[in-house]
Amino acid sequence: MRKYFIPQRCRGRKGIVMITVLGIFFVAMILALTVISITTQEARLAEYKIRRMRAFYAAHAGIVYALEELDRGVDCQSQLDGVSFVIREVGYPPAGYTVTIDCPAVGQAMGDGPYGSDPVSASVTYTAF
Repeated sequence: MRKYFIPQRCRGRKGIVMITVLGIFFVAMILALTVISITTQEARLAEYKIRRMRAFYAAHAGIVYALEELDRGVDCQSQLDGVSFVIREVGYPPAGYTVTIDCPAVGQAMGDGPYGSDPVSASVTYTAF
């Protein structure tokens, strides 16, 4: 059996290595949890921004649809007011945007747009299916 030589000044400090390793492990764990938390928050913010941009373009698609229908001679109040359509997202969870076209009430703000046109609005609702 082999005996290892431990200097006299180190004989009372046998637990210091374990305390040091635990301290370093604790600091590394806090650092890792902080990085994970920041990364998760950034991913959520990016997803929120993407959804806002998709909603904007869905509303834009609704306005373009309404303008094309008006160019074809469709009456805004009788045939276009309250028309809804769904634009689905690809991916998980299944979701999409419901676009609703709104025309002003009869006699309200008619012909106030550029070149005497009627104002049309589109509202967008994010929907999880």
